[in-house]
Amino acid sequence: MAFSAGGHLSHAVVDSGLERKICAVLDAHDEVQAWVKNHKLFLEIPYLYFGITHRYRPDFVVRMRSGLTVLLEGKGNPDEKDDAKATAARRWIEAANTWNGLGTWIHHVCYDPATLDADLSALHGSGRAPAPRGEMFPQPSDEEHGEDLRRHGRPDRRATR
Repeated sequence: MAFSAGGHLSHAVVDSGLERKICAVLDAHDEVQAWVKNHKLFLEIPYLYFGITHRYRPDFVVRMRSGLTVLLEGKGNPDEKDDAKATAARRWIEAANTWNGLGTWIHHVCYDPATLDADLSALHGSGRAPAPRGEMFPQPSDEEHGEDLRRHGRPDRRATR
């Protein structure tokens, strides 16, 4: 168990030493307003891997003081499903951000808790993920995303309500 001083929950169930270190960084970081381990919260993102549906459960949900919400994954040893999970997370986040009822969300993978403090500061300051380390599909910048929306059109939100 790890202590969660930033939120209303007092402890977090951890699955590894990496997650315990991530908890310590989250507790100590000034820009983290609150965080929770995604354990039995049922925040699951469906994804396909070789034609079979799976559920991706990001390790942590982190609320920054800026209002940004981070789906944080602690990853010690990358595996072959990681790209499918990251793609599904980006699609989920794009949908949540487009809906605009949940604030701004991003997905971040932490491979080394020693860099997480700096990564969180970059996220807090810019509102987007820091430069990826080993991620195959980096997130588009706000300018690139805006250009895609201008080029391809923004969906009519009134049609979905």
